[in-house]
Amino acid sequence: MDGRPAFVVEATKNCGKRWFYFDASTGLLLRTRIFMPTIYADTADDIEFADYRKTEGFQIPFTIRFLNPGGAGLTIRRMITRKLNVATTENDFSKAGQ
Repeated sequence: MDGRPAFVVEATKNCGKRWFYFDASTGLLLRTRIFMPTIYADTADDIEFADYRKTEGFQIPFTIRFLNPGGAGLTIRRMITRKLNVATTENDFSKAGQ
């Protein structure tokens, strides 16, 4: 992946298949490829993980790219901060404006 050696693990469940690409030197997840059978042809969506940073003792990706060639194309999400186990209240899940 991007010129770096990677291990690929295939997982299947029911009629679905996924490939997981792991960096050969760090073991971090680089990409997930999700195969979806359709009536016309099989398609695949990719989710790529990058910019891993240590967050509360864990390596967490701060950039996630979603590639859907047959649909929305490329969507990139870049996080500025990430927090784990944040306390929430019921009000955090209320509808906007209420």
